[in-house]
Amino acid sequence: MATTTMPTPRGCLKSISTVLKRLASNGDVEGLRAYVRSDAFLTAFAGLDPDRRRSAMRAYAKAETLCEAKARHPLVKPKAHRRQAGGEGRLERSYHAHQAGRRLRSRWRR
Repeated sequence: MATTTMPTPRGCLKSISTVLKRLASNGDVEGLRAYVRSDAFLTAFAGLDPDRRRSAMRAYAKAETLCEAKARHPLVKPKAHRRQAGGEGRLERSYHAHQAGRRLRSRWRR
């Protein structure tokens, strides 16, 4: 008869938090999600005491936040600026309209 050694609840928490921290520091969002769905995670999580499960979930929340912050986000392609047929852009037109309004208001105050 072969004996299997069950890891201690503290050992399970250590193994879970170590893997989560490693994946988070690499910014591997897909790897983090795949690990949480894996049998290795479920086995280690099932071996935890109920009090230590809360610690594991806190470690997962921290790891997910760090992982998404470090993940590489693809850059959005810049759009070409389009100018109006008159040669002025929207910003220039609004600036000139604002200045004209200021001149009109200053004339009314005199």
